Amino acid sequence: MIRPDKIQNVMKALSEAIGIALVRAEQNGKRPKDIFLSYKIISQEGEPAWQKSKFRESGETEGTVTETEKGLSSPVVSCTIIGPGSNYNSVWDRALEALAWIESEDAELVCKENSVIPIYGRSSIQDRTAFLETGYECRLGFDISFSAAEITIKDTPAVDIAATAKTITMEE
Repeated sequence: MIRPDKIQNVMKALSEAIGIALVRAEQNGKRPKDIFLSYKIISQEGEPAWQKSKFRESGETEGTVTETEKGLSSPVVSCTIIGPGSNYNSVWDRALEALAWIESEDAELVCKENSVIPIYGRSSIQDRTAFLETGYECRLGFDISFSAAEITIKDTPAVDIAATAKTITMEE
């Protein structure tokens, strides 16, 4: 499973790269008055967020058993650039910058450091603008999927059945 802090590290790098504040979606507290980046992790419809398998096999070294666990995770992250309705064009500029950064070599390095792989085809910016009591709030966003494979391998001593059987004594 991709730990949330790994996704947060990528989102922090994105916000620093385009020079805007980062606020996790649906977070309590004060929101910036200017343009900011918000994100939340969502699941893909019909797909589990985490798949794990475990199997045993003989190790290369005699007398050990190798136990391997493999996990695959592919959460979708919804990124939204939010700002006042009066700054619509500026919010669009920031959204384009964010999308360009996600597809850049800098983002690739940050993702590699966090053991995640961004999966994007033709990402498009969607207008998610909302009307609040005080007026319009411009919201432009895109979704990006991150994939990660986690493999854990553990070698444990194997039980030598023949040697163990010889040590068993039968009492009469």
